[in-house]
Amino acid sequence: MEIKRIYNDPVDENDIANKRYVDKNVKAVVDKTIADTLNNSLGNVIVDDIECKNLFNKYNKITDYYSTHQIKEEYIRVSTTLTGVYSTLCRIYIDDWEKLLGETLTLSGSWKSSGNNNGKIVLRFVNDENNAVGKELIKTPDLTECEGQWIATVPATMPTGATKMVILLYSNAQGDATSGDYVDYYNIQLEKGLVATKYTPYKSLGYTSGSNERGSWVKYDDGRMECWNTYTYYDVSCTTQSGSTGYYRSDSQLLFPNFPQEFKSLETVVTSYAGSTGWHGMFVLN
Repeated sequence: MEIKRIYNDPVDENDIANKRYVDKNVKAVVDKTIADTLNNSLGNVIVDDIECKNLFNKYNKITDYYSTHQIKEEYIRVSTTLTGVYSTLCRIYIDDWEKLLGETLTLSGSWKSSGNNNGKIVLRFVNDENNAVGKELIKTPDLTECEGQWIATVPATMPTGATKMVILLYSNAQGDATSGDYVDYYNIQLEKGLVATKYTPYKSLGYTSGSNERGSWVKYDDGRMECWNTYTYYDVSCTTQSGSTGYYRSDSQLLFPNFPQEFKSLETVVTSYAGSTGWHGMFVLN
C-alpha cells in the first residue's frame, strides 16, 4: 500500500514518524487487521476503502462431487469417496466475483496427496447447476505434489449463462484414486495482480453484498444471508374466496423469480403486498 503527501510525493518513514502527511482518502488493498492498525497509529490517515487481499474464503459455501472435505486451520483436506475413473472434487465459491470482471488474478498455493492420486486446482465460471461455463480461467497441472502460482485474465463481461465463480480442489484428478485417498491443500490465495505475494488468510469486513437482475443480497460471516426484491403485477384478479376465512386471494398463482443468491437452507421468507384499491398485508413463512 502507498500513502502520499498532498503534492503526490511518497511518504517515507520520517514522514510517518513525524506525522507529515495529509491525505485523507487512501485506497488500500490490505487485510482488515492491517487497516485497523494504520487507522489507529497514523492518526489523520483514514483507510476507508478496504478490500481483502486474499479473495479465497475457505469457509465459504462448498459443494462436494464424489468427495468429502475437512477445513483445518493449516489446510483443506479433500477426500475421494469413490474408487474408479471419476474426478472427485469440492467446489468453493468466490464472493462478489462480478467485481473481478476485467481483472488479472494470481492464484498461489501448494498441495500434497496421500498416495498416487493427483491434486489439481481449477478456477472457472459455472451456472446454477454447477455445470462449467466457458474455458477454465486457471488450470494447474495434476500432480501428487505441487507448489506454484498461476495467472488468469478474467473477461470484462460475464460469460453467457454464468452465475458463479468457483475454485475446484481435486482429490482424484486422473481418476486413479481409491475411496479414502485425499489431497491436502495449503495456503491457497487468490489475489489481484500478476505476482503472488506472501500468503495471508482471508479476512472480511463481516459481510459481502451485491445485486443482479433477480434482486440484492447481503451475506454475513456467521452464515446468514438476506435477499430482497420488489415485483409489480398489474390487473390481478382476487375474486376467489379462501376457505371459511372470508379472505380473498388471487385467482391464479403469482410466480416470482429465483432468489438473487442460492441459500444453503431456507429458514424464513417475509413477503408484503399492497394493491391499488388499498388492500395490503404481510406474510412470514418459516
